[in-house]
Amino acid sequence: MKFLSLISVTLYIQIAVGTQQLDEKAFYELVSSGKNGMIKFYQSWCGHCTKMKPDWDRLAEEAHSSVFIADVNCGEEENLCKENGVTGYPTIKVYKNGEEEKYSGQRSFDHLMAYVDVELAAKCDVDDTEKTCDEKAREYVAKWKGKDVDAVSKELQRLISMQGKPMEKALKSWLQERIHILDQLTPASSPEL
Repeated sequence: MKFLSLISVTLYIQIAVGTQQLDEKAFYELVSSGKNGMIKFYQSWCGHCTKMKPDWDRLAEEAHSSVFIADVNCGEEENLCKENGVTGYPTIKVYKNGEEEKYSGQRSFDHLMAYVDVELAAKCDVDDTEKTCDEKAREYVAKWKGKDVDAVSKELQRLISMQGKPMEKALKSWLQERIHILDQLTPASSPEL
């Protein structure tokens, strides 16, 4: 019984925590890591911040593993927020290729996820695999590059059909990368993703 209680408490803590919370040290380590990502600066009393929390936490859970999604609580990290020019809440900043910019798009999960997928997630280019793809992706490109268009299209449709199913973040990232690769190997008439 104690074991089940411990599991319940552990699960509650993992669920309650949600998105990674950054202090000053973690913030500067993350933004200088070379990864692309988004950080939401918020106050706990902010109604708009509270309203967008479920979508933001879902984004952190489902975004491609090459992208970071994090939070800075400006009530606890006042100096950090001042240093970053935060004057309203929530403020979302984008960190891409070492540059910072303010995100001004819509804040629903679908819009945030589309932005992350298009603008921030690392992509494997089938025409330049040595520079843009890891070893597993290069092997996947080599496997499918020589196959006929019908086989590639069929596999692409199979993977697309898996998108809505629940899965771990790493598997979801793997799936998105494979879809991106196969989409490049099909004619321009392939379906929009």
